[in-house]
Amino acid sequence: MSEGPSAAMRAALLLWLGVDGEMKRLLAFTAFLIVTACGDERPPAPTAEEAARLDETEAMLNNAAETQEGPAEPPALPTR
Repeated sequence: MSEGPSAAMRAALLLWLGVDGEMKRLLAFTAFLIVTACGDERPPAPTAEEAARLDETEAMLNNAAETQEGPAEPPALPTR
């Protein structure tokens, strides 16, 4: 492994050291927004009862799709 900070960290450090106070606040706020926006906001996994109901519904829909006939033939257009 290489020693020391990565290239991205070195670039961020040089950027941080080279800016004034107002810009540092703006960079810190932007970094905070990016970090908080990347949170994992997925809904919780279904419970065993919900999973069973979902499986049952999926099987019912699959069965209905297999037994359903295709679309009806369109009516013939009258010829002149």
